[in-house]
Amino acid sequence: MILTVVSIAKFFLGRGDELNLKGLSSDLRKQVKKLRQDGDLVGAAELLFESEQYEAAAALFTEVKMPARAAESQELAGNAAQAIALYKTTGNRVQAGELYAKMGQYEAAALEMVQAGAEKRSAEFFALAGQHRRAAEIFEELGDLQRAAKSYQDAGDLAQQMAMFCRIFEDEYQVAMGELKVIESGRALAKQAATYYLSEGEEFDRGVELLAKAGFNMEAAKAYEDAGQFSKAAEIYEQARMYDEAAQMYEDMNMPQRAATCHAEAAMVEGDLEQAAGLLASAGEYSRAAELFMDLRQPGKAASIFLRAKQFDKAAALFEKIGDFAKAGKAFEASKDYARAADLFAKISDTAGELRASAGMEDFYRVGRILVSLGRLDEAIEALSRVDPADPRHREALELRGDILWKKKSHEAAYNAYMAAYGDANPNASNIQLLYKAGRCKQSDGDQEAALNILEKVVVVDANFRDIQQRLSKAKSDVQFKQVGSAILKRPTSRVSSPRMAAVAVARPKSEEIPAASNQLVSTLTQSERRYEILEEIARGGMGVVYRARDVLLSRIVAFKILSQQLRDNAHAREYFMREARAAAKLNHTNIVQIYDVGIQDGEYYIAMEFIDGRTLKQYVTRQGPFPEKLVRYVLTHSCKGLQYAHDRGVVHRDIKSGNIMLANENKALKIMDFGLAKVVSETQQDHTRAIGTPFYMSPEQILGNELDQRSDIYSLGVMLFEMSTGTVPFFKGDLAYHHVHTAPPSPRSLNPSVSEEMERIIFKALQKKPADRFASCNEIVEFMKGNNG
Repeated sequence: MILTVVSIAKFFLGRGDELNLKGLSSDLRKQVKKLRQDGDLVGAAELLFESEQYEAAAALFTEVKMPARAAESQELAGNAAQAIALYKTTGNRVQAGELYAKMGQYEAAALEMVQAGAEKRSAEFFALAGQHRRAAEIFEELGDLQRAAKSYQDAGDLAQQMAMFCRIFEDEYQVAMGELKVIESGRALAKQAATYYLSEGEEFDRGVELLAKAGFNMEAAKAYEDAGQFSKAAEIYEQARMYDEAAQMYEDMNMPQRAATCHAEAAMVEGDLEQAAGLLASAGEYSRAAELFMDLRQPGKAASIFLRAKQFDKAAALFEKIGDFAKAGKAFEASKDYARAADLFAKISDTAGELRASAGMEDFYRVGRILVSLGRLDEAIEALSRVDPADPRHREALELRGDILWKKKSHEAAYNAYMAAYGDANPNASNIQLLYKAGRCKQSDGDQEAALNILEKVVVVDANFRDIQQRLSKAKSDVQFKQVGSAILKRPTSRVSSPRMAAVAVARPKSEEIPAASNQLVSTLTQSERRYEILEEIARGGMGVVYRARDVLLSRIVAFKILSQQLRDNAHAREYFMREARAAAKLNHTNIVQIYDVGIQDGEYYIAMEFIDGRTLKQYVTRQGPFPEKLVRYVLTHSCKGLQYAHDRGVVHRDIKSGNIMLANENKALKIMDFGLAKVVSETQQDHTRAIGTPFYMSPEQILGNELDQRSDIYSLGVMLFEMSTGTVPFFKGDLAYHHVHTAPPSPRSLNPSVSEEMERIIFKALQKKPADRFASCNEIVEFMKGNNG
């Protein structure tokens, strides 16, 4: 085609004055000739173009290599084929395509539009060319779903046409935010598509769901009914708030509770809230029923319904509000709010209820007082012996126990209780009644010397206290008589060596008969039956007491940890203790304290482990402040090695902190302690609804109760790094749990400028709130340090 154009150009331009310029005026011919002679071929071509001599103009434009103008000239000259060829050489495929279309060559036109990226025009031309599927696919890609549907229809693909109808409806539904009234056209398309799907067995559910979504609920439910799917039909009626129809269907299916719920909904629509509340209650929807009765200002009925719903706290509050303290007390008791229950039972003199609630909240002092009032003195003594020494009423409990023992004429035991209550205090107006009662016990036992010694302390504070003068006079008289050798009044006694020792002996509940100090423990052991000989106490904490002990069997020194009474008395904790300790015992690594043995000795649960003669990192930080960075790196490297070993075996420590990592005195070997045991304390304390402790080192996910993995240990390790680098933990006051979850830690370098930027980066990355943003493993931390050092 290009050769043809060139030939034309040669024909017009090759013979000088013999140009075929018929139809031009003589002036125009002269102008063209002049321009050519002057070498202005472009000007000559433009002059010919303006004179509508398009073929001649095209030849000149081709000569001067202006193909775009040549193409335009050929098009105007009616030479479509030549124009198309020229448009292609210029890359103007859109115009080439349009010319093909004018020639009726729609497929060629469409292909040119594809090349040009004019997708919409290509689809239109494919449609004109009868290639409807290809047109439909392009329209679909362009999002022109209406035209895509039409093309799929023309292609005979009904399924794809319906799919387009569905998409049109879904798009309109989203834009209208579910407001069906404004998308009637889309609904009509959806219904048409649904009808098609219903006719196709495999697409039945899709069709019904589409009907329901488009608001054709009756049709959707009827379709399910016709298909025998009555439950789904009822649900459609219910969702469409066609409650009567739904209720009837549920009744037909023998589902009275669901039917009652629908009747209740219908009653609410009609404004009959009382009937609705009753129906909801009969349907088992107690919470909704109770709320309706609350709206109706019928708190008594609401309370009864809350009770049936097992929402005991709400029921209790309402019963209390209307003055039904008996039911309120029982409801509070059921909700485990024993304190309020006990107070309400006391208010109505329900002693049995008050006793039960007091026992529920483990208020043993209150239990003891109630049992005394009921005359159940032996039970009262047992209850009072269980009052925690930390309880501010512990002294009163000891005194009351002494009073009971006095009544039972157990004078020696009463004396011990009174002196335990007195303790190491100096005599004063608030405690001389204890001395008076203790002296009275000694007098009743015939120990007048001890009585005189005690009663004289009372007189110093109050010379007129009760019958102190008479008792003092009697004691003095008896002592004087004894001193002159009267054998009649002399009687043996079995006193303890001192009042203070008596207090120690009495104050401990029977369940706690494990001496606290190591010398006491040794004194109670019979060496012939046990493997471990206790040498000295070295530490105590939430888990229990740690002793330095000798393994008699293997003749080696071990650290011997005995489970605390709180954990020992909890079966769940004991089970966890044994399982976690055995799992930890499988960890054999130079940076982890080796567990040698786990078991029971003399009724005590114990762990025997490697004894480390050294100090914890916490002790070092407390004594000397921030560590040199070389030591920080040493601790970090070896901590990571030990933790990585454990993590590789599926063991997460859960309680990494400076107090759980030791450095040996001799070679500074690093040892991680207490693997897995933090979970024992946590589980037990959760059972007792007590806080685990101040969470200086806890990860956000640990505070929130989420699932833990090795990255929780990495967060705690980050806290420990911060502490070693700065001398303090990142958060040490205020709401620590909130800070760990939400507050960014301060810059370690702002607290200690000698901290390197690299170490600060390690700390910050380890302390990220989201586990995914931290180091993925301890190995990654070590590699990070190596990379920065390299």
